[in-house]
Amino acid sequence: MDPTILTYQNKTNATNREDLLVQKLIFIVLVLSETVYFIFLLKCIVRLRKTREWKFLFPLVASLFALLNNLNDIVHVILAPVIPDVNCNKKFLTIFVITALFNWTPISFLQFIRLYQLTRGYYTPYWHRMITIGSLTLSIVYCCCYYYNLSGFYGTKSKNLGCAVYNIHIGYLIEISDTLDSGFSLFVIIASIRKALLNLKQYKLRHQKLKALKDESIFVFIILTVSKIGIYSVILYFRNIPGGDIFWDTLSVIVIACSYRIVNFKPRLNEKLENTRKILNNKNNIIYFELSFFLSSAVFLFLFGPLFFLSTKDSL
Repeated sequence: MDPTILTYQNKTNATNREDLLVQKLIFIVLVLSETVYFIFLLKCIVRLRKTREWKFLFPLVASLFALLNNLNDIVHVILAPVIPDVNCNKKFLTIFVITALFNWTPISFLQFIRLYQLTRGYYTPYWHRMITIGSLTLSIVYCCCYYYNLSGFYGTKSKNLGCAVYNIHIGYLIEISDTLDSGFSLFVIIASIRKALLNLKQYKLRHQKLKALKDESIFVFIILTVSKIGIYSVILYFRNIPGGDIFWDTLSVIVIACSYRIVNFKPRLNEKLENTRKILNNKNNIIYFELSFFLSSAVFLFLFGPLFFLSTKDSL
């Protein structure tokens, strides 16, 4: 046999093994991220019912649509050997587009609402209005880029994954607009912290709750911004290589986890303050009871002690 044929077959087998390994890795990440989405969906439902905090609807909707989007992929991977002639541009693509409508964009508007609340009272009405307009504009720009990119998806047949999608729009609109959106929020919060440090009166005890919210927000927005810059860079670098869903799912999990933490921090802080208040009240009640018992005992001894002493003396 011609040695060149053997070399070609070896290269082909190696390429097939690498593709199969990547596809298995994609499926593992799909299942893991599906589990994480389901956990956050349940957590959001529980916290929404317990705290009545309507902002839990943002991570709830995002995790629900991300869960359904991944479920669509998983079902088609499982059914790939059973339905070899599936048309990926019909049912699969329709479900993909519908479930991708609200698995990212709600988080952008949650960032806008959080920034609006955190900057209120720290700036003059003019600057607060400018920050609000800037944040809202970036959120709208990101949503427009996101839905424009979503309109360019088409389905394609995959041997082991059943169906996959590809995009005809070539560019970096989503990556740039999303990073700018989170970066702007991070910049404003850092500027607010600096403004508060320059005016230490704003960090007195009556502002400790707002301070805690700002400290938590700056931590979350740092994670969001750094994650987006890093993972988007990896996505762009491996854009033409199979397995890009791994990075998108990883970033999606980080975004939903951060959004849940943003919303859950204030109710969790209120619960801690309430528990601390109850503990202090219980301690005060115990101290009040002990003090009352001591005073009543002293009064009793002062009033009836001499009578008891005299009666005892008479009996002797």
